[in-house]
Amino acid sequence: MGGNQGDGPNNTKQTCNSRSIFWDSPEAAKLFGCVYGIDDAFKVLSERINLLTDSIQTVHGYKNIIDGNGEHLSQNDVFSIRNRCIFLRRAYIIAQDSLGKETMKWIDGCCKKAVYECNKLGLNTTISARTVAHWNNILSANCGKFPHPNPSIFTRNGRTPLLFEYFPESILDFKKLIFGDYDSFTIERLPHDVISDVIPKYLSKATDIGETSPEYMLLSKYSSHYPMRQFMGGYIG
Repeated sequence: MGGNQGDGPNNTKQTCNSRSIFWDSPEAAKLFGCVYGIDDAFKVLSERINLLTDSIQTVHGYKNIIDGNGEHLSQNDVFSIRNRCIFLRRAYIIAQDSLGKETMKWIDGCCKKAVYECNKLGLNTTISARTVAHWNNILSANCGKFPHPNPSIFTRNGRTPLLFEYFPESILDFKKLIFGDYDSFTIERLPHDVISDVIPKYLSKATDIGETSPEYMLLSKYSSHYPMRQFMGGYIG
């Protein structure tokens, strides 16, 4: 796959010129974890293809596609990650060429074709198109990276949520949500309270910093339309 000049990011410019209107739709944004009206789903996918290609073709490239910069991974972990990258990369390239044209679908079209082509090359990590689609869901919900296979190790590495790094005072807002009305607090209510109270407050501050700032780009993603599991299980950023 890597030797085909028409099979990777080198072909992105040509594809952009003939891309389907599908890539400007809410469906494309949702499928690949983008914010509709802000992110360009086609370009996001091109950047993801570049990362996946680097993960496959370079010695340490896999470190850029997984939380924790590849620390504390076993050889089996690295093998598994790279195999996922091969399948996803192929599915994404097929998607850029085909989604929105005729009757091509994501799972039964792009993912299924990617699995077939990879299996023919002797790569049998999966024979299921839905598994490849699931891997995309993971990347799309986790800012384009795979979660570390050992969450306890990743937590001990001390990663600070980006929201807390950009706005340290937001820690107090989270504590108020949890302990301010502790008798009636429920974990089920927390996502709603974060979306309705915390995010708008700091999005306003981020807007003052500038709409091209990393603070704004981060917070603009978190709305009622964005997966809350990134808050609860993905460390907010």
